[in-house]
Amino acid sequence: KVEPMKHPEEVILNNTLRALQAAVGGLIEIVNLEDDVHLLCNEEGKLIGLEPQIVVLKEDDSRVLDVVVGNCIFASHNDEGETIGLTDKQIEVIKEELKLEVFLGIQPVRALFI
Repeated sequence: KVEPMKHPEEVILNNTLRALQAAVGGLIEIVNLEDDVHLLCNEEGKLIGLEPQIVVLKEDDSRVLDVVVGNCIFASHNDEGETIGLTDKQIEVIKEELKLEVFLGIQPVRALFI
């Protein structure tokens, strides 16, 4: 789980819509990343003015693709498309990826290259 102005942390959530919505603070938007990893964030976060959290950058040219706001979580999926937890390897990759902080205006945010 990644919250504004906090270090990412591992959490165990119930695999229910209610638990996932509580984790992101509202309706869920799923952003497909690589290696079967998804970022789940608040679908209305930008509309309701949540704080910037992660800048998503294109790996080959560092172009900004999007800005994720508010709380977000990372998850994976099984063969049936159901949301599941991450493997230890996926967790380590995400932790490593989110170590880089950049500034969006004057606010530090985490950078995620895809």
